[in-house]
Amino acid sequence: DWAWLAKSRDADGDGRVTAEELGGDPSLFARLDRDRDGAVRAEDLDWSETAPFVRQWRQGQQRLAMLGLNKEGRVS
Repeated sequence: DWAWLAKSRDADGDGRVTAEELGGDPSLFARLDRDRDGAVRAEDLDWSETAPFVRQWRQGQQRLAMLGLNKEGRVS
């Protein structure tokens, strides 16, 4: 969770974990940095219904549903 990650990797205590602070495989950092702002923050690890990322994803899904998908799952 964020508390553990911040305690173990946020070396400068700024509330952000950069790729350098995280270390290791860059693909792991890319997966954790959900909003692609160059740092992992508490919001990146929030999957609750009220999280901004989750709300935006649902809005996108609703808009795609309104467009209609064909049998191949593509917008027709």
